[in-house]
Amino acid sequence: MMHPCVVFCWTSCNPGQFVLADKAYDADWIRNMIWEQGAIDVIPSKSNRKIPKEFDAELYKQRNHVERCIGRLKASFRRIATRYEKTPTNFMAMIKLAAVRLWCRFMRPLPGFWCSPHQKSTWGDGAGFPSHLYL
Repeated sequence: MMHPCVVFCWTSCNPGQFVLADKAYDADWIRNMIWEQGAIDVIPSKSNRKIPKEFDAELYKQRNHVERCIGRLKASFRRIATRYEKTPTNFMAMIKLAAVRLWCRFMRPLPGFWCSPHQKSTWGDGAGFPSHLYL
């Protein structure tokens, strides 16, 4: 039997939504649950399936971005990897905070981005961006 959280994810699909999953979720009951809600499954077939199901391979490649983001969150924030927060609300809040922190690191402006390179920054870091906002 699957974890209740996983079942909730499968039962909260919207019509027309794509559900991307790996081969481990190639089960008829999961596919039927997704189809009953009007969503579209993008799940490759297991190698032992007698009649392979078709799926959008190009759309399935987008799943890689989500997997890398989750991997980065788990590698950078131990409390997410170990599920330190016990309630779903707090856990989701921590994921969102960690995602914003990673986004801020990724989007850190280059020198001269906020003001011209000839203009002296009044913020103190020389880049024209408040250094206390760097996380």
